[in-house]
Amino acid sequence: MLAVLTISPQSLAQPPSSPTLTTMAADHELVLVCDYDTAPSLIRAIRTLLPRHRLVALLIDPDLLRHEHDLLEEILNDGHLPVILTTGEPSVVQLSQWLNAQTDLVLTAEPVPL
Repeated sequence: MLAVLTISPQSLAQPPSSPTLTTMAADHELVLVCDYDTAPSLIRAIRTLLPRHRLVALLIDPDLLRHEHDLLEEILNDGHLPVILTTGEPSVVQLSQWLNAQTDLVLTAEPVPL
């Protein structure tokens, strides 16, 4: 199952979020989405939480292009964990539809139902 998961520095700072992220990364194909401005601290946190995953960060603006979609599919097929850095306003729903994801979630301080 492909899931698009929105994360923030605040969500990863909360104790329930870390186990949720690690469980989801083990059980699902994930695409992580975060705001461009928070990316450096988030990528460090994700690398700490998921040391065996190879992260690939992509900068995407509101105009989602076909070659970006193809690149994301290639990254997922290679078994890497894409982290989408958004600029402007591409919404998680828009990204989920674009990727044909089965679900989209926002990681919060509360546990995410799996």
